[in-house]
Amino acid sequence: MLRGMANYYMETFPVGMLQCNCTIIVQEGSKAALVVDPGDEAQLISKKLQSLGVGVHTIWHTHAHLDHVGATKKLYELFVEGNKAYDLAPPKIYLHKEDLWLYDNVSLQAQFLGMNSFEVPQLTGWIKDGQTYEGFDGVESIVTPGHTPGSCCLCVNGQSDISAPKSYSVGKWEKIPQILLTGDTLFRRGIGRTDLWGGDSQKIEKSIKNKLYKKSPEAVVIPGHGPLTIIEQEIEKNPFVRG
Repeated sequence: MLRGMANYYMETFPVGMLQCNCTIIVQEGSKAALVVDPGDEAQLISKKLQSLGVGVHTIWHTHAHLDHVGATKKLYELFVEGNKAYDLAPPKIYLHKEDLWLYDNVSLQAQFLGMNSFEVPQLTGWIKDGQTYEGFDGVESIVTPGHTPGSCCLCVNGQSDISAPKSYSVGKWEKIPQILLTGDTLFRRGIGRTDLWGGDSQKIEKSIKNKLYKKSPEAVVIPGHGPLTIIEQEIEKNPFVRG
């Protein structure tokens, strides 16, 4: 059960060769951040966190493709020590259990794409549908299989101020009441690929229609790549899944 509606600051920015959208979420008055999809450029993510004066409470993954987990190990290592300045424990690392096989085989993913291999740290928790997170009031997980078996989205209920690249804008960024971080499940006028490891076109359509499209029509969508959008626009205009 959601415990309340908090005020949040959120910053979204692309990282790495594949331009994964990494998002930092900080509840008003907190020194602890939730970082979603640190796909690359751990130092850049760290500098943004330092500029906000926060440590990392949780590293949260929408799924386990390499472009969404590439900086997880380095970011974790940086804030095992960095968190001490904020009296925080080492970061927690979350993923859905159905994507563990992808997480454990990032080196094979990298080889398949002709990229350098890398390591990932041990996970500390599994994402479950409707799961909430201590210190982040109004934030809950939505399990949305299809792009991968364990693909998930994160819903932020509250009043959020968003900082994002100007090219990503969908309107005025002031006190948006609901944010959906959809990973590679739902994009602006698009959906995630289902021809990769574990993808399922029927499941992704069901996830979008039955879960994401049931959220507030005014909810702002932060996808895993590319510009932001709004649920009502996708219901009306997304050529892959109409509401």
